[in-house]
Amino acid sequence: QNHQIGASGGNESGRYAISMNYFDQKGIMMYTDYKRYSLRTNTEFNINKRVRIGENFQMAYGERVNQPGGNSNESNPTSFAFRIQPIVPVYDVSGVNFGGTRGTDLDNSRNPMGDLWRNKDNIQKEVRLFGNIYAEVDILENLTAKTSLGIDYNIFNFRNYTIRDIESAEARGSNSLTTTNNYEWTWTWYNTLNYTFKVADVHKFNFLIGTEAIKDYFEFFDASRTNFASDDIENRYLSGGTGVQTNNGGASNWSLASEFAKLNYSLSDKYLFDATIRRDRSSRFAEQYRSAIFPAVSAGWVFSEEGFAGNWSSWMNRAKLRVGWGQTGNQEIGNYNALTIYSTNPATSFYDLNGSRTSAIPGYELTQFGNAKAKWETTTSTNVGLDASLFSNKVDFAFDWYTRTTSDMLFPVQAPLTSGVASVPFQNIGEMRNRG
Repeated sequence: QNHQIGASGGNESGRYAISMNYFDQKGIMMYTDYKRYSLRTNTEFNINKRVRIGENFQMAYGERVNQPGGNSNESNPTSFAFRIQPIVPVYDVSGVNFGGTRGTDLDNSRNPMGDLWRNKDNIQKEVRLFGNIYAEVDILENLTAKTSLGIDYNIFNFRNYTIRDIESAEARGSNSLTTTNNYEWTWTWYNTLNYTFKVADVHKFNFLIGTEAIKDYFEFFDASRTNFASDDIENRYLSGGTGVQTNNGGASNWSLASEFAKLNYSLSDKYLFDATIRRDRSSRFAEQYRSAIFPAVSAGWVFSEEGFAGNWSSWMNRAKLRVGWGQTGNQEIGNYNALTIYSTNPATSFYDLNGSRTSAIPGYELTQFGNAKAKWETTTSTNVGLDASLFSNKVDFAFDWYTRTTSDMLFPVQAPLTSGVASVPFQNIGEMRNRG
C-alpha cells in the first residue's frame, strides 16, 4: 500500500507545500514487512525584495521486520529452506508445533517457517529527521549571499527476542533478548557568495566562493539477557530475564571542512570556460595529512552557433565540443585510521593472574593497527566529449573519451602475523588507470 495526501499554494510573498505518506509493503517471505509514516514540508518566504528564507524538511517513522539472521547469514531461513531434509514437515502431527530435525541423520538445520514465525514481533524501529533551512540575501543587484544549515538525525531501536526452538537438533538452551539503541546526527553548514555580471552583452561572468562544514556523531548501546520465565510479548524486556546479562556501547565521530571557488565564463554563448578549486580538511587523517587541494578546469565550444554551421541547421539543432580536467579526493577510510586502538573484552583480554580460576583481572588487547601516514587518495580525470541534438531535437548524441587515474590508492594491507591479530589500517599503496 502507498497512500499520499498533500497541499500546496502561494503568492508573491511566499510558497508552501506539505504532504503526508503511508507506505506498507509485505515481504516476499512470511512474517516480514516494512511500514513507513512520513511528513514532508517545503516553504519559502520573501521577507522583502532582497531577503528570502525557506526550509525543506522530512520526518519519517519506520517499522521493519527482516528475516532472522539477516540476508547474508548462512543460518537464516533462506539457507535453511534448501538445507533442511525434505521429509521434515512444516508442522508435526499435532498441526500446532513446528516440525524439526530432532531425529537421526536429519542434519542440524532449523525449520525456516518456525524461525520466521518466532521472529515476527522483532520489529526494528527507526525515526529520521532530514532537511535544511536557508536564507538568501541580495547584497547588490548581482551579488547574492546564501547560507544553508542541514541536519540528518536518526534514532534506531531493536529488541531482538529469541524463542527456544525445541524441535531442532541443536536447540537453543534458553530464550534470550538483545536490545539495541543507537542514534546518529550529521549537520552540514553551507555558505556561498555569488556574483554575476556582463560586459557588452557578450562576455558573461559568474564568480562563486563558499565554505562547507560537515560534522557527524554516532553512539550506540546494546544489552542482552537470558532465561525469561514467559515468552509473552509484554515480558520481553531486559528486566524480565533472570540469566546472564551483558552490555556494550561506544561512539564515533568525524568532521570535514572545505573552502572552494568557481569561475564561469561565456563569450557569446559559444565559447565556454569553467575553473574550480577546492580545499578539503578531514579529521580522518593525521594532522599533517588532513588538507588537500583539488582543482578542475573545463572548456566548451558550441560550434553549431558558428557561421560555417549554417548549412547544417536543417538537421543539426545544437552541437558542442568539450574538454575537461579535474581532481577529486577520497577520505573513506573509517574515522580513526591514524590511531592504534586497544580495547577491553571479558572473553579475550581478562586474565586470571592470581590463579584462582574464579576471578579475572581486566586487561586490554590490540584491536586496530594505526597508520598516521595515510593521506588523501586522488583521482585525476581527463575527458573530451561531443554533444549534439539532431533532427528537430528528436535525436540526441553524446560521445566521451576519458582517462581516469587514481593515485595514492587507499587500501587495507594485511599486517604480518608476528605483529598480532587486529584490524589493519588503510595505506596508500599505488596507482590505477581506467580509460575508455
